[in-house]
Amino acid sequence: MALDCDAEDDDLRGKIDISTRVYGCTRRTIHKLSFPTKGRPKVEDIVKIINRNGLHKYTFASQNEDCRFWVNTLISYLEKEGVVESGSAGQMSADASYYYVDPSGREIRIIRGVDKGTFRTST
Repeated sequence: MALDCDAEDDDLRGKIDISTRVYGCTRRTIHKLSFPTKGRPKVEDIVKIINRNGLHKYTFASQNEDCRFWVNTLISYLEKEGVVESGSAGQMSADASYYYVDPSGREIRIIRGVDKGTFRTST
């Protein structure tokens, strides 16, 4: 299962993309992070965690550029719920401090702060 949060250029409200693929990532992927699950959680279980914690109501900070804060928040909740291994949130935080700038696939990265979007309290 692949999970991401993205937005359109003219609308900073996040859209959650849940998909299954036979390949590991898309051509647009610059850097891939994987967090093995404990047991075999269902997609429904992950969606319930997202909804229960309001993660489906995300607004990007600017330019639809930075999903790192959303992913970091999600991994933190998944770790608290016992879905991913202990330490996954720390790994995500460490990886999130870098911004990968080379779409050709070479991992050229710079240290850059994470733009924090907001989680809306209403739809």
